[in-house]
Amino acid sequence: MDEGNIILLQNNNIINQQPNEPNLLYLPRPDLENQQNNPNGALAQLKQLADQGITSPQDKVIKDRLAVATKIMEQYYGKKASELDPTGERATKHQKQQLEEMEDDCLSLEINKRSSKEKSGALDPEFETQQCRLAVSAQRASATALHAMALEDYKSSTMWTLHANHIARIIAGENQARLETA
Repeated sequence: MDEGNIILLQNNNIINQQPNEPNLLYLPRPDLENQQNNPNGALAQLKQLADQGITSPQDKVIKDRLAVATKIMEQYYGKKASELDPTGERATKHQKQQLEEMEDDCLSLEINKRSSKEKSGALDPEFETQQCRLAVSAQRASATALHAMALEDYKSSTMWTLHANHIARIIAGENQARLETA
């Protein structure tokens, strides 16, 4: 059955539906390959379901799971859900000044590279930047795993959990190596 016939069949089912019957949602199954490349896909699908409203018990369960996942993230980070994704926000003048001051502080901590050994202490801004990027990646993988579990996509959830664990092991290994050389 091709896609056009499926849409016609769905439209006929909605037209022939009795007034007291719940409206059934026909959503496409998540594409696992696309979801692995897009960690925000699970959250977007959950939000799409939440925007459509509750029409069946299964939709209510998914909406409840989304609420629980959001609550867990709010408690973990200590911020409201709207503050957790600052993608559309712009930095204020004060925030830009703070960022410039932090950058100047990092640059002033560097020692003359010609007369010093390779930096191995806590004052290495390049190493700290790399560690922060890895930590953010681990947090995103954990959040994606939580939302994939809410969608009952256990394979993807397991993959993202293992990914977060792998990143945490990389961070720990690099820190241990730096401590041993210091």
